[in-house]
Amino acid sequence: MPTALAATSAGESLSYSKLESLSRALGAYLLHWGLGKGERVGLMMPNGLGYHVSLVAALRAALVAVPVNPMYTPRELTHQLSDAGRARACFLAEQLLEPLRDVILGAGVELIIIVPTAGVLAAIDALPAVSFQPPAGTSLSLAQAISKTADLTLERKRIDPSDAAFLQYTGGTTGLSKGAILTHRGFGVGVLQSLSWIQLAVDTSKWSVVAPLPLYHIYPLQIAFITMRVGGVMRLISNPRDPSLVIAEMQRARRSSSSLA
Repeated sequence: MPTALAATSAGESLSYSKLESLSRALGAYLLHWGLGKGERVGLMMPNGLGYHVSLVAALRAALVAVPVNPMYTPRELTHQLSDAGRARACFLAEQLLEPLRDVILGAGVELIIIVPTAGVLAAIDALPAVSFQPPAGTSLSLAQAISKTADLTLERKRIDPSDAAFLQYTGGTTGLSKGAILTHRGFGVGVLQSLSWIQLAVDTSKWSVVAPLPLYHIYPLQIAFITMRVGGVMRLISNPRDPSLVIAEMQRARRSSSSLA
């Protein structure tokens, strides 16, 4: 159902229909700004609705998503953005803009899209849709990017199964983090394989996942796509180090319906 919940975070709920419309608009913005098929786009933020919208938008625009740990030091961040093959655009948590702006621009990023941890949908709804216009500087908010797409359509790009979908970086426990290329075929097969096991034990028609693990790790990233595959709900928690947030979300999950009124 289009009105079914896709994700919740920080008191906001995102339906599948809203995820579809926002990711389509954002994908159109990225392409009209100048990104081309296969170009890299960084995603450096904690869990939240902005992550969901940005991730789906990047894939719909045939871009390669590069999840980045938001706790990276400047040295680690510079390495990953450069090693990925020069990410020209980056979605960045708003609290990281000031400390990391110069580092990100120095690594070759030309466009920074600033993503709030909370109030994502409220910020988008507050801005009227206008004709496309590139940002006056090097950065703009997620809400501004989506609002500037009134006259745009998302151009459908041909995606081959062997095309890269993600550059997933390792933990770097034995040195600098190393990028693993995940193709659309490989990642998709992994989702279906995992789902075939899960469905032996779980009724996925009522799938609801409390998700404190950061989406820049491969396990929760795959769980996110399994959830979208079955039309379930991702209950995203931005700070995984606060047990009270996890417990409170588990309690809400028990009381809540999995669809919007």
